[in-house]
Amino acid sequence: MDETPQARLFAAGAAAHAAGQIDRAEALYRQALDAEPGHAEALLNLAVLRAGYVYLPLKPAYHAAELDYFIKDAEPAVLVCAGKNFGWASKLAFMAGVQNVFTLNEDRSGSLLDRAAAMSDQHPPATRRSEDLAAILYTSGTTGRSKGAMLSHGNLLSNALTLKDLWDWKAGDVLIHALPIFHVHGLFVASHGALLNGSLMLFSFGAFCWAWYYYADWHNDTYTLTTDRLIDMEKKPLLGSLIQRSAPLENLVNVQYSRPGFWASIFNYGSVTIETGGDTGDLDFKMVLDPLLVQQTILNRMELRQEQQQTAERERQRTEMVDWLKAYAQVTQPAQPPEQPGAPAH
Repeated sequence: MDETPQARLFAAGAAAHAAGQIDRAEALYRQALDAEPGHAEALLNLAVLRAGYVYLPLKPAYHAAELDYFIKDAEPAVLVCAGKNFGWASKLAFMAGVQNVFTLNEDRSGSLLDRAAAMSDQHPPATRRSEDLAAILYTSGTTGRSKGAMLSHGNLLSNALTLKDLWDWKAGDVLIHALPIFHVHGLFVASHGALLNGSLMLFSFGAFCWAWYYYADWHNDTYTLTTDRLIDMEKKPLLGSLIQRSAPLENLVNVQYSRPGFWASIFNYGSVTIETGGDTGDLDFKMVLDPLLVQQTILNRMELRQEQQQTAERERQRTEMVDWLKAYAQVTQPAQPPEQPGAPAH
């Protein structure tokens, strides 16, 4: 039997299966914020899905009161936490009726792996339908209590297949993983895409640097709407050159938006493409928040610009007509005879 932590983590799915009591499998990550993204947590997610249970990742910064809410709301059968938090986390869990509490540490030690080591490393995947529940992710709670969003196996597969095409995954691609594993993008979007493509994933400080560069590159790409132009500015991080393109609003022919896939719809981000009738070429705003609002803002500004131009044209025509009438009056008015010197005034 392969005794590597990775193999034992996959065997953790078999351990959960053997317990015979588990309806949902929960994972709580209470790890240092400066720790590199956890291979163990990613494998735990796969083990839970392979065993046919439901996975719920939680934010590392949650405190006791928040964890208590999630445990009572989700009613898990298993809680996995860091060993240093076992005392207070297990107390909350057992009081809420959780059947099993395991530990999983940053160095990939803990009672979960110890228990898994005693299990067989052969565990056939559980049979699940597309509509069966696979994961629960809680919302941020900005408008009230966090709510659990239920994601099916079909949701996860559809998203991975869609992003495989949209991101143009190719053989030999490598994913530099710097996103938090408890986050939907790091856990599902990035990881599942790489796994579906059979790609290598790297968890490292270099990955963090790459992620910062990617974010800075995205943050530096801005668009500006003036009263008469749409301006697209792109600037690469670290003293990169600024590329600016612009087009008059009256040259914009078509404005379309798209949300590429399930997660883009959930988190409301996407792309806005603007066709221009001039030499500028198409303008493409990628990964913008609320692409529908961006589209509507541009269309509204185009409509306003058109109204301003029509108003200006009417004013020009009115002024031109007044000037024409004045000139016409001067031409058609009879000439007055010149006054004779010494003639009496009337």
